Amino acid sequence: MLIGLLATIVVPNLQNVIPGYKRKEFLSRLTGLVRLSWQQALITQRAHRVLFDLEKRIVQVEIESEKKDKKAKPLFEPIKISYLNSTYQWTENIEIKQFFVEGKELIARPGIKTEQVWFYIAPDGLAQEVIINFVDTAQLDAGRPTTISLVLNPFSAQFREYDTFQKP
Repeated sequence: MLIGLLATIVVPNLQNVIPGYKRKEFLSRLTGLVRLSWQQALITQRAHRVLFDLEKRIVQVEIESEKKDKKAKPLFEPIKISYLNSTYQWTENIEIKQFFVEGKELIARPGIKTEQVWFYIAPDGLAQEVIINFVDTAQLDAGRPTTISLVLNPFSAQFREYDTFQKP
């Protein structure tokens, strides 16, 4: 019983000591949300959107609603699956620097403050081409933050990880 009590105190604290733990958690959760969106798009035959709120540091999966806006554009709402969480809030050590969708940079645009970015997954499971470049400030490499790039395969909706920033 004493060993179990010590494990419940020590193990959560060790997770913060392991190098890159928060980055690996971010990558794992993001991959899970994209795969959930891909799977739900195929099942429901409706478009899905993976939305990044850069101010709140939240990524969430949304489904195309039956409703349209005033310009007849589709509206999106968070998906609701009782046994799955469709949102994730990442930690402050992860800083998204560039976000390319179909070759266009959506964050680093002069004079424009971007609060939200997103990409779509079509009802047939095809995702938009996405590159996300970010730094992990908790993991320093020679005194500099670790750079990571994620490139989404549009056919399988899976990310490939690179250790240098990628461009379209």
